[in-house]
Amino acid sequence: MSHVLAPVLVKKSTTRVTLGPGVKGRIGFIARSKSKKQVTFNSYPLYRFAGDTGPAKSNGEGLFSCGGTWYAIAAGATTPNATPAKVPVTKSTGTGGY
Repeated sequence: MSHVLAPVLVKKSTTRVTLGPGVKGRIGFIARSKSKKQVTFNSYPLYRFAGDTGPAKSNGEGLFSCGGTWYAIAAGATTPNATPAKVPVTKSTGTGGY
């Protein structure tokens, strides 16, 4: 499975990302190319599951990819080893593949 995790990218000119209600933390950026940068939260790079089609989707929850298992974590987490967030898990019915 290739490219199932996608970095959260913004234009290089972006200087601010608004956090949702109740989310406390520090947003930052990592340069990715001449025109894009990746968003970080509390210094950790953010990724999304490429198979999620909109808000409140978590098809990538528990996905084994890139050498590890990926989980959504609570927005208040201070370490990458934090307990996974309790999110509703939805499963894709597509078969995928090449």
